[in-house]
Amino acid sequence: MVRILHVDDHPLFREGTKKLLQGEPDFEVVGGAGDGLQAVEQVSILAPDVVLLDINLPKLSGLKVAEYIRAERPDCRILVFTMHNRIEYVQKFREVGANGYLLKDSSLEVIIESIRTVIQGSVGFQSSGVFATSDLQLERIGLLTTRENEILHLIGQFFRNKEIAERFGISVRTVEVHRAHIMKKLGAEDSTSLIQWSLVMGGATEPLPGGLI
Repeated sequence: MVRILHVDDHPLFREGTKKLLQGEPDFEVVGGAGDGLQAVEQVSILAPDVVLLDINLPKLSGLKVAEYIRAERPDCRILVFTMHNRIEYVQKFREVGANGYLLKDSSLEVIIESIRTVIQGSVGFQSSGVFATSDLQLERIGLLTTRENEILHLIGQFFRNKEIAERFGISVRTVEVHRAHIMKKLGAEDSTSLIQWSLVMGGATEPLPGGLI
């Protein structure tokens, strides 16, 4: 049985999510918390297998809660469950050891798949609505050539096509062709997705403007 703790400051959303997840025979929502301090207490008392964790929380931020869980309960899986589709948030939560990042507008099937994925030990960070497991990520990344890997790394550092072309001494058109090939191989739909893939590979070194809420 997978024991789940849902941390979100909206009671109705927690209750709705609980009813949906309880439909899975091997899922049990053992509790809910409406603020960060309560979340820390519930993690200690209930010992959940997975924590569905929102970012914006009263009293203690979701990031601080994640840091606590990783330090005090290293076996507990952390699945960030938020409305914020922002790259710098993904990066911050990866840095503190979260196991996945999922958007609240995901389908029930994706939510369930995501929980099962992190329980199995894979790391999943959502990109353009697709929850990618670590095995799938490695498989797709393995399709890239050395030059494509280099270009993806620079994309993750927010280099423009012209700057990448100058770096490698190639034409902008050649960079555009490489970029199209990278997107096709990774299944990425836009520049944001490419930057997220670079984060998965550890390639992005500079966050977008804005601080973590």
